[in-house]
Amino acid sequence: MIRRSLFVVVLFSAALVAACAPKEESAPEPAPPAPAPAAVAPAPISAAVAHAVLQSTSGVGGTVSFTEQGGTVTVEAHLTGVTAGDHGFHVHETGDCSSADYKSAGGHFNPTGAPHGAPSDAAHHAGDLGNIAIAADGSGTLSISSAMLSVAPGPNSVIGKAVIVHEKADDMKTQPTGDAGGRIACGVIEAGVVPSVDPAPAAAPPSS
Repeated sequence: MIRRSLFVVVLFSAALVAACAPKEESAPEPAPPAPAPAAVAPAPISAAVAHAVLQSTSGVGGTVSFTEQGGTVTVEAHLTGVTAGDHGFHVHETGDCSSADYKSAGGHFNPTGAPHGAPSDAAHHAGDLGNIAIAADGSGTLSISSAMLSVAPGPNSVIGKAVIVHEKADDMKTQPTGDAGGRIACGVIEAGVVPSVDPAPAAAPPSS
């Protein structure tokens, strides 16, 4: 009987010790890895670009670029070989420079049927870009912006039209041409940037 009582006491003591023993805390689960930041796509380039390379039988040369952004087209012209003074500068309705007098390019680009005028006038042809001033060395530049032209497809797109340089200044009032005289240079407007021009090859060294 005593032996049984001792056994019960031992079991009770063991149970009590186990109950009072500190419990082992389980290790916290690792936090899930933070998601990788989403790749940010570059903002699309909203500009559309076109260009014309001028041709001439009188030595006039140059390029004209058209850059559309935010609903406005910026026209940049660089000319050489032109007589000094102001010269009418227009976009014409047909991209055809095949005739010797460049009349194959048709009249001023005028999709709205407006009268001829200055670029600053409330009403004028979409192709009325005014005059380009030429210095004594025959070179000239022009930078002008227009909300009446576009490069993207549409009724006001310059693609497939022509740039014309005239022999005289545009008086901004005579209908329908501004009394700018003959056409001395012509360039068909095409999509894309002005092509780069390869430098002239170096002259061959003289033979000994």
